[in-house]
Amino acid sequence: MQLYTAFMRNQLLLAVAFAVSVCSSEAQQHATMRVEESSAQKAEETQQIEVTDYDPFAALALFLRAVYPDLDSYQGLASLQTGFGSSTFQFGNVGFEFYPCRMSGVSVQPSPIPYCGTAPEKPFLKASLSFGQDRQRPFVFGYNARGSFISGRLENLRDQFKDKVYSDYDLRDKQRYWMTADAMEFLHLNNAKFGPDNRKEFIASLPIQAIERTTGCKLRPESAEFQIRGPRNPELEWTVRGTAVATKHRKEEECWAMFEPFEGRLTAGWF
Repeated sequence: MQLYTAFMRNQLLLAVAFAVSVCSSEAQQHATMRVEESSAQKAEETQQIEVTDYDPFAALALFLRAVYPDLDSYQGLASLQTGFGSSTFQFGNVGFEFYPCRMSGVSVQPSPIPYCGTAPEKPFLKASLSFGQDRQRPFVFGYNARGSFISGRLENLRDQFKDKVYSDYDLRDKQRYWMTADAMEFLHLNNAKFGPDNRKEFIASLPIQAIERTTGCKLRPESAEFQIRGPRNPELEWTVRGTAVATKHRKEEECWAMFEPFEGRLTAGWF
């Protein structure tokens, strides 16, 4: 009886020890899973922080001030548009619009500047921007702009040629066709500062350092090329190519920027 009792006590102790071992193993597995889940969550949060942990509006202001220094002389209203999803704002792509206006509707003297409560019929400066994902280098990677501040006189040219088609040859029909000579005449009559004959002056005006500082794209002035493109809505612009610095999210690659010929303002770029 004593031997049987001792045997049962040993079996009970072994069972308890086994149960404790199993519980300990399961607890360790759960703890390991929690650590792994926590690490994965932290990695995901870190990745999200790397994408958004800089002020895109500060980057936008720096970029606009760099490429349009004369924009500082204007006062008015600016609006921003950005996507919204997963309970957060998506700052990768931003729409920007600005128009000059006066804050007060009361004026002693008649003013050509409209009241801020009335939006203009045509945009003054309207642009879309794409931001980078490196918080150490919050560059503007994509840019496209239009409006009277950017290309007002080019819009006038497009209005004149809107019902015409480009032709390499003189077809003796000015009502239906336009040629390179017609575009050159328009540039001359509208006092374009940087036509195709003003390449040296255009290169001297390029904001090389400002664009490199705010976009990471180092333009090569010697690559400047004047282009006239059609067939409809003629585009007259300078294209300058360069090299974009490598970042965490992309390797070194080609970049480019386009400028209108009247004031030499940036109209588009992929940096």
